[in-house]
Amino acid sequence: MAKEILVVDDEPNMIDIAQAVLEEKGFKVTGVHSGRECLERLKKKKPGLILLDIRMPGMDGWDVLREIKRDERTKAIPVMMYTVMEKSLDEETLRERGVEEFITKPFRLEDLVHKVQKILKK
Repeated sequence: MAKEILVVDDEPNMIDIAQAVLEEKGFKVTGVHSGRECLERLKKKKPGLILLDIRMPGMDGWDVLREIKRDERTKAIPVMMYTVMEKSLDEETLRERGVEEFITKPFRLEDLVHKVQKILKK
């Protein structure tokens, strides 16, 4: 059975790209377009990994991450975050916040696949 990945991004084309690339590698990918939609989906089904954009209108990725890690039912789900550019982020801060991996857009599709595979092998 394929591990499910939940992609959270307000840009539909990013969801489409992630879905195409990751499904080709055997993963099941579901996309949602907002932080609120992500949290609602997690009440019904828990994926093996959440791929979460930081910059989204309304509830941004940091707010979503905080809610995921605060909830006993979802805090163990690995989260990989991505955004256009976050120079202020360092690995230690990301780990402290509960981020498993981070990738900066634009990214190479091979790098995305590699990081997803690495997380899901743990």
